[in-house]
Amino acid sequence: MADDAPRPAPKPTTERRDAAVAKLTQAFASGRIEMEDLEARLDLVMHAQTMDELNATVAGLETPHSVSRDSAVAPAPPFRIDRPKGSKRTIVFMSASHRRGRWVPAPQHHVTAVMGAAKLDLRDAELADGLTEIFINVLMGGVEVIAPPDVDIEVDGWALMGAVDHRDIHPAPLEIQKHRVRIYARVLMGGVEVKVRDRKAAKPAIEEEDEVGKRRKRKRLADG
Repeated sequence: MADDAPRPAPKPTTERRDAAVAKLTQAFASGRIEMEDLEARLDLVMHAQTMDELNATVAGLETPHSVSRDSAVAPAPPFRIDRPKGSKRTIVFMSASHRRGRWVPAPQHHVTAVMGAAKLDLRDAELADGLTEIFINVLMGGVEVIAPPDVDIEVDGWALMGAVDHRDIHPAPLEIQKHRVRIYARVLMGGVEVKVRDRKAAKPAIEEEDEVGKRRKRKRLADG
């Protein structure tokens, strides 16, 4: 008779919950679910008591090819010889990401920050000719964007229990702006901050014949 007793349903492990959260954030970043749906599903993931309940939170996300994203994205311009492939997305979940230096955003770059922080520094980035669009989705996190003065930057979006802060300062004349960046922000219990900052000046190289260079040369010869 004991063998006929129903076995308890298996409970979700931490690893399975993390996998479900990762699948939901990827679906959100690719535009297959909206922020309201993401928030509701994440709440169900955290409260799921059985594997069936957990699996139900990612139902319908197993066929991403059903949504043709590539058909709605304009083709990227031809790359230069030394130009790497453009980066299409930045995803942060309970962690941090800092894009800086020489990096290449795709003409459409998607940023998702869920309980984490991301920083996009565009001062040394190689932007595509024409318009670069950055779509930012924040849930209990923060995203900071830093642009150089010669970039024409526009910010649009909304925040619920959060903020979208755009410091509209252009130290350089608008006539010298070579690229356009348009930012679309959707924020729930978080923040997006857009700043305009001058590029960092390169440190001057030490000439071998100046006084500092001579002292270093003498030291190398003495140590050698």
